Amino acid sequence: MINRVFIQTFGEFDVFVDGRKIAFRHPKSKEVLAVLVDKRGLSMSRPEIFSVIWEDRFYDRAMQSQFDTLIRSMRRTLKGYGIDCIFEIKKGFLRIRPQYAECDYWQFMTGDAKAIQAFGNEYMNGYAWADTKRECLAEKKARWTVKQVSTEQNTAGPEHVRPILNVSPYPAVEARTFGGFDVMVDGEFVAFGRTKSKELLAYLIENRGKPVSRKEVARVLWEERSFDRACQKQLDVVIRSLTSTLCEYGISDIVEVNKEMRVVPSRFVCDVYRYLNGEADAVFAYCGEYMNAYSWASATEACLNGMHERVQVQSL
Repeated sequence: MINRVFIQTFGEFDVFVDGRKIAFRHPKSKEVLAVLVDKRGLSMSRPEIFSVIWEDRFYDRAMQSQFDTLIRSMRRTLKGYGIDCIFEIKKGFLRIRPQYAECDYWQFMTGDAKAIQAFGNEYMNGYAWADTKRECLAEKKARWTVKQVSTEQNTAGPEHVRPILNVSPYPAVEARTFGGFDVMVDGEFVAFGRTKSKELLAYLIENRGKPVSRKEVARVLWEERSFDRACQKQLDVVIRSLTSTLCEYGISDIVEVNKEMRVVPSRFVCDVYRYLNGEADAVFAYCGEYMNAYSWASATEACLNGMHERVQVQSL
């Protein structure tokens, strides 16, 4: 028998199994899960999660040990309730598995009317890192409400007239850049062999099909290193790791590697590409964060935020 899991983020953060609230042994182990829920299935490294819940502390050996203890505590709690399937650690990255749970926030971000109406301007209460998201959700609900009223007024007519829905097939390859960065193939998250190979693909996606040189890539991946023979060899290892991972998942055609490298945008869908094309659901899904694990993405994030502010003004 499969337990029904519902994750509540509106107001206090809690997890329910068949209507029964989970009791976590340690509040910080609960917060680790909350951070992963906030990322909606995107994978995160231990240092990334640590930096969210302990902004003012260093990820030294003592804190690494303490953090690992929190993760084990969280896993034991989930296993005790028979729902350890909702959490995954793969090649050093942690993530929540959305297919095994329901969540009010996830439903909200897909445009679900009931979830949007249920949001009462409270999100993950008690977590300072959730404040920005809380404001973003409030703005989205306000714009959605105005748009919904306008749509109902414009579409009023005979009851027998029904809108035609445009249904598209589920994309084979999807790149997600809002928040963290991840790639999905037929709904499965790609597990990269190296963190730098994942970052390499992220940077190529950032360039939207524009060819980039190996020297430029090396400068981005290793900011303070010179492009000497040792660095070139290390970059070759990262490139081979990336191509190997893409081949493993049958998606090697999304990247072209010659003297220069580039992604092939026509081979996958990407939230930021759709955002820049003005697609409404992608614009709605953006919450002010873009590839936040990579410092080189901050300029694009600032640009997207500027665009988002203009869209908000125009929608009022």
